[in-house]
Amino acid sequence: MSSTINPVQEHYLKKQLIKLQLAHELNELNSVDALRRFGHPFANVDPKTIAKKKSSNVFATTLMLSSSSSKNNKNNSVNSNSVTTKETAFPLLNSFLRIFIIPFPLFSKDVINDSKFWQQKLQVFYEHFMTLNFSDSEEREKLTKRKKISEKSNKLMYLLFDAHINTINELAYFSTAKDAFLTEKDAHKRSKLENFGIPSQDTIQYLVTDEPVYINGWDINVIGILDSKNTIEIKTKKERVVSTSSTSSTKSSYSLGIPSTPKWMKNAITTSTTTSSAFFSKLVSTETTGVTYKSKSSHYFLLKVIDNTKENERLIYLKKSYEDFQALNLALKADFPSKRLPKLPRKQKINGLNSPPPEMSALQDIPMSPSLSDVLSNYSLDKSIEEEGEEDKSVTEREGPESFSINNNLNCPRENTRTSLRQYLRGLCEDKDIAFSEIMFNFFKDSTEDVKLLGESTKEDIIKRRDQDIANLQNEIRNQFTNADHLAKLQDFTKTFKKKLLMDKSYLGKLVSEIRNLKGTADMSTDLMLFVECVRTFFASFIYHLLLGNKNSYGLYTQIKRLHKLMPYTMMSQIMKVTNPMSIMKGMTDLFLTQPFGGYSLIQTMFTTVLNEDLKAQNKIIKKLEKMILEEGPGSQALINCLKNFVANPEASSNLTIETIKEDSKAMEMPISLIILIRNAESGNIPQTIVDQVIESYMNWKIQHGSEGVITESEKAISLLFSNVKELLQLYYKEHDKKLMRKMWQDPELSQLLKAFVNVIYDPMVKVFKVANVAVALKLFEKFMNDLIKLINSNIHGELGVCTKFDIICSLNNLLLKHQEGYLKLAIDFCKDDTEGIVDEYVQWFENILEFLRNDEAEIKKDMVDIESLSREAATDIVTLKTEIDDIIDNKFDIRRIHKELILLRKKKMKIIIDNTGTTNIDILNDNSYSLADINNQLESLEKKYKELVEKDPSVVEIEKLRTLAFNDYVKDIFKM
Repeated sequence: MSSTINPVQEHYLKKQLIKLQLAHELNELNSVDALRRFGHPFANVDPKTIAKKKSSNVFATTLMLSSSSSKNNKNNSVNSNSVTTKETAFPLLNSFLRIFIIPFPLFSKDVINDSKFWQQKLQVFYEHFMTLNFSDSEEREKLTKRKKISEKSNKLMYLLFDAHINTINELAYFSTAKDAFLTEKDAHKRSKLENFGIPSQDTIQYLVTDEPVYINGWDINVIGILDSKNTIEIKTKKERVVSTSSTSSTKSSYSLGIPSTPKWMKNAITTSTTTSSAFFSKLVSTETTGVTYKSKSSHYFLLKVIDNTKENERLIYLKKSYEDFQALNLALKADFPSKRLPKLPRKQKINGLNSPPPEMSALQDIPMSPSLSDVLSNYSLDKSIEEEGEEDKSVTEREGPESFSINNNLNCPRENTRTSLRQYLRGLCEDKDIAFSEIMFNFFKDSTEDVKLLGESTKEDIIKRRDQDIANLQNEIRNQFTNADHLAKLQDFTKTFKKKLLMDKSYLGKLVSEIRNLKGTADMSTDLMLFVECVRTFFASFIYHLLLGNKNSYGLYTQIKRLHKLMPYTMMSQIMKVTNPMSIMKGMTDLFLTQPFGGYSLIQTMFTTVLNEDLKAQNKIIKKLEKMILEEGPGSQALINCLKNFVANPEASSNLTIETIKEDSKAMEMPISLIILIRNAESGNIPQTIVDQVIESYMNWKIQHGSEGVITESEKAISLLFSNVKELLQLYYKEHDKKLMRKMWQDPELSQLLKAFVNVIYDPMVKVFKVANVAVALKLFEKFMNDLIKLINSNIHGELGVCTKFDIICSLNNLLLKHQEGYLKLAIDFCKDDTEGIVDEYVQWFENILEFLRNDEAEIKKDMVDIESLSREAATDIVTLKTEIDDIIDNKFDIRRIHKELILLRKKKMKIIIDNTGTTNIDILNDNSYSLADINNQLESLEKKYKELVEKDPSVVEIEKLRTLAFNDYVKDIFKM
């Protein structure tokens, strides 16, 4: 092997060194005294001692100042604040702060450059925050919000420093080696656009009905709505009696009521008199022999369910009223109190057609293409990735076979409720604990093996709704492909826009000048219009991922909604009507930060109110889980106390610290909750018998969640104990963190920091208030938030029918478009009326960032990294170093290659699904079913391999050695103060 590093290896080695350096610095920030080693502008000693020394020396300082000249006064003042050093253990983070944060135009230069803010306010708060002992990602067994913010910040800073730092051979890489290398690897760069634009099983699984969609063994479809007045005859092989069985966690018997009509199923349900579930008291009347439940529902939802959870597949037809779904929802909440269940769609109270609520109608304006086959013809599977980027004919010029045509305005009452309930049931089955729970099996327990006769009107309704499902699926895929085309054009514009910003130093100024000369939004140039559209699309995606896109989103959305309710918009509007900008700023500051009679300020009250409500709701869930665990038998109370005490005081025992628990958890590959119990049992703090029960439950839970084998009904019940213990520990951590957060808002360190921050932005904000029409801006923001909350609520409660991720982002995009005109007018007026030079300051700040990113040859040669010289300095093994970087490169491009194959397979699968949709030709269906099964197997195999590659952690021992011994000092040198 050659002892020299080629340009490709050098390029990727530099990238890896920057990643490792940033990861190291961000990890170092976790220590309490991190800012003391950060360098300027922070103090290298305890910041609280600085304030004490200054306050104790006020009299002496006054005497000294009175006997000195004004020049000496100034020098003495500076020296008295100087307790910092230019040396830093965080070279990249320190340079990011100095180059990008401190010069930000919103900060007053005099205040932000004063060490008092950094040392006596921010550093004091930071060190106080680090002593509060918040839980981390390892303890929570999921990424915390702090960790997610850290990862996002890491990516942003990596992009900046990767563009700025260059190596000696990097010019050769970009000029010649890059194209040849990428051609050899046959891999294109992954794009989020592909995942968003190409329909996949994930994006359309709530819409597919002709093809089975198995989610943890269940394929569920709501195929029709039955009117109780219609005559329905269904032949069954046995009585329709739902016998209740006790759930493993509550040990109580209850029934999920199955409403009935003549000739459908029995009109009574029997349950034990030991029923203790309070929520059934309103639904049933208790007798000595059982419970009878009579439904008053006027309509029922007809379900077609395929149960593939066991060896023998079962086809089930059953009908359920909306009250049954309510009972299911309540039962699941009782058995799984800590889980974030999908929201039960609201009942449609009127016999409305398939149309959105009045306030949402403006948000459904999604453009449609002429036909689905036309769209699909544009995505021929014979095309290569490169060919897809070429210009194609317009939609009207394309030719293709006729697609399944359907009337999209079918008269289908309660259609939104039907599709929303299907999405609700499929969403429930995504959780393995729920999918394999006894509650779900009881809900689908009653089946009909032969549907002998349905009324003609019911048959017509089923066919009509089947056709509506086909139309919905076709429209969804058509819209996704069509919008993928549009997004590709926006992505091309973004690349061109970035290139212009970097290459043309006057381009940004030209855009601002154009805005100042606009008479209205209709006069915007093409570049400006596309830029606005890109921002709107990005913001829509950002809102989705923030408020709906992950498991923690609902909690954040709830908090934002509460804060929006508590926000004093009327008082703020009255303050902003004052013409004096200084009075506006002072009024807003007094409104939010004044502490009357030493009490809490408005902003403290708002956040503590939200946290108190969260804690109250969380405490109810904790009590339910504790009660369920207590029913497991002797030792349960000791188990609960053990977990609770460990979270409250993890350092109580010198032999059982959180660090040792984490180490044992990694070594034994077992959850933290189980390790805590095992170690406490060894110490004699809890009985071994209850720990043995949890271990047995864990083994069953592991089989169920890992799909490593088939478990019995009793084993499923046993697995719930560990699930409850695991969830209880997470809730204790969550409760502990919220209490700490509440304490943080009540402590003086945060309120003092907020007041200091207001002082930092005070003068710049006064300038903004002079120019901007803030009263109008506040009203626009309030209206936007009201509409946003309405839209998200409608989606959460199923009022818009079945909704995919794509549909929601499109709706958010349309919502932003609805409010766009008002905000653009504000921005244009602000640029025109800017007599304070505010816009020019922001343009200059952004131009400085662009200058940092620009790779002028003179600048590149001045600060180039000599990788081989650094390697010699660090005495690294060059052969091992090259092997490590080659492994990283291979892993990176293997991920890209498999990602490319996944995209092509997903396209092929979508085409087969469309071919199946509405087809009655048995030969075509059989051929397609075989092809689809083959593709599903390939997808499963590729997705597994893709996950393994993403989770792979290549060795970086020599690269880390190079970073520690040489690259760290190099970074300090090029970014020195």
